[in-house]
Amino acid sequence: MSPAAEGALAAAADLARRNAARVTILNVIDLSTLGDSMVVLRLGRDLRADAMPRLEELSKTLSHDVPVEIKIIDGVAAVSIARYARDHAIDLSPPSQ
Repeated sequence: MSPAAEGALAAAADLARRNAARVTILNVIDLSTLGDSMVVLRLGRDLRADAMPRLEELSKTLSHDVPVEIKIIDGVAAVSIARYARDHAIDLSPPSQ
């Protein structure tokens, strides 16, 4: 993980801790430019299988007082992240009292 990503994860964990929220680690697999052949489908499956252990290890770097959710989705990163956040009501607003 890059230093910038490490800093972002630490900031997300701190924000979640202060707001009684959770951190969602979202991995987007973008195979959109490769078509939809069986080879590409297998590649996607293999990438998901390879990603999960790495994401689980990453989640262990957060303190135990921060709930973590790991999701792997397919799509174009920017679009998929925005759609996932919208569909799951993920935002930076503090929880309602």
